[in-house]
This record gives sequence, C-alpha cells and structure tokens, in this order.
Amino acid sequence: MTDPAVDGTFTDDVAGVPQEHPNVQKRINISDDELANLQYATQATNQLLIEELVVAGKYNWQAFGDSDSIPKGPTQSNCASWMRSRCDAASQGKTLLVEMDDKNINQTLAAFLVARSPYSWIGNGWESDDRNFKDVYYLQPGSPTSLCEENTPGVFTRQWTAGVAEIDCNQWTSSLPFPSLFDL
Repeated sequence: MTDPAVDGTFTDDVAGVPQEHPNVQKRINISDDELANLQYATQATNQLLIEELVVAGKYNWQAFGDSDSIPKGPTQSNCASWMRSRCDAASQGKTLLVEMDDKNINQTLAAFLVARSPYSWIGNGWESDDRNFKDVYYLQPGSPTSLCEENTPGVFTRQWTAGVAEIDCNQWTSSLPFPSLFDL
C-alpha cells in the first residue's frame, strides 16, 4: 500500500468460501463451524484491507459497492438526461463507475471527466487486462477546477487545470483538449 505506483487493488470471494466454489466445504472436509469461522475471517480481513487502503488514499474495487458490474455511461439517446443526473452537485458525494464504450470512447471519457466525483472509475471491469487498454487513458486532465456546467442546453463542460472537457449531447460529439503522458 505504500508503493506510489499502486492506487488500488481488487480481491475475490470477499464473502468467503464457498462464494464461488459451492463444493469446497465437502472437498476439503471442514465442518459448518469451521466454514463459518473461515467466512468471518475472510470478511474481517477484507474490511481491514479497505480501511487501510482508505487511510493510504487508495481503494478496493469491491468497496465501490457495485459488485462485478459496471454501469453504462451515456448513450446518444440518453446523453442529456444521464449528464444532468450526474452533474447534480449532490452526485459529487457519490461514487461514479462508468464502463468504457469501445464504440464511443471519446464521448464516454468526456462524459466521465465532466461528471466525475472524487471517487470515480472508468474502464472495462476489474477483470480488465492490456487487451482492453485504450490510449485515451493516458490523457492528463490535471485536477478539476469547477463542477459540471450546462451553459448551452445539452452541452456539458468542466474546467480542469489542463483544459476543458466537453460533451455535446445534441451532436453526440466531445472535446478532450488535454496532453497525454507522451506529450509531457
């Protein structure tokens, strides 16, 4: 947790056996009490991990509370309503998880940057690997200096220290004028 290159982690079967392995109790020949103790120890360890990660300024995938699913970002047909619901100032106190839409990468990332809260994540799930990595993840927007704004109906923007993210729901276009790691 002290490595600055690591900002989070994920765990598996956080409720303890037999969460994904229904036959394990029989296969390893443990009693109901032993199984309950193992489940309790697994859950207590997971809770301790989450608490220590938060203290270190890091996070755990399962602590987001959405299990293994990732909510979809906006689509062309629901863009304005999706953005308005997430641009509400109260949404800044909620976690925002967004699945990267491989067909609308720039719109999805722009919507994410415009609406994101302090605890947010975008990607293809905790099972992601290099096959799902997008170069657009190298964008360096800096830090947000404002909240989402809708100064023109259906056009949402947010100022960052390195530029302004914008999604135009009317035209289904986006603007991401930020440097990448390669530009630095």
